[in-house]
Order: sequence, then C-alpha cells, then structure tokens
Amino acid sequence: MQIEGQILYVVYQSKPEDWRIQCVSESEGSFKNRKTLPAAWLGVRDQALNELTGLTDCTFVHANGFIGGAKSEASVMKMAEMALQ
Repeated sequence: MQIEGQILYVVYQSKPEDWRIQCVSESEGSFKNRKTLPAAWLGVRDQALNELTGLTDCTFVHANGFIGGAKSEASVMKMAEMALQ
C-alpha cells in the first residue's frame, strides 16, 4: 500500500558519468520496493533500454527492478518521471 507523499526513488551520482535511480524499500531491512521500476525495463541494458525509454544514455535496469542507471542526471531524472506514471 502506498501512502501519498512517500519517497519512492532516490537519484544520485555514483561516478562522474554514472547516475542511478534506486527504489526505496517498503521498510528497513525489506527487499520489497515501494514502487519497482517498470516491468518492461527489468534486465534491459544500453541501446535496448534507450529504445524502450526514448532516451539516449541509459545503461541498465537490474532484473529485480530495484536500481537502474544512465550517464546523465537529466536521463535518470526522466527515468524517475516515467517510472512514476
């Protein structure tokens, strides 16, 4: 169950050209996400992920959908916007 106003994703820079979107867990120690990244993105990388998202510099989404990445802040923020839809 989601409560309005909950934080669903955290966006951060892990390297100079490596940005991440990470799902927030339902509770401390839980492996269940409040909102997993879109099912169509799970396990998809590079050009295939760019084609799905319409972006140009996505790098991956983990098969379990808890984390994904892109080379720019703008793209990872767009991924977050799209994941909220």
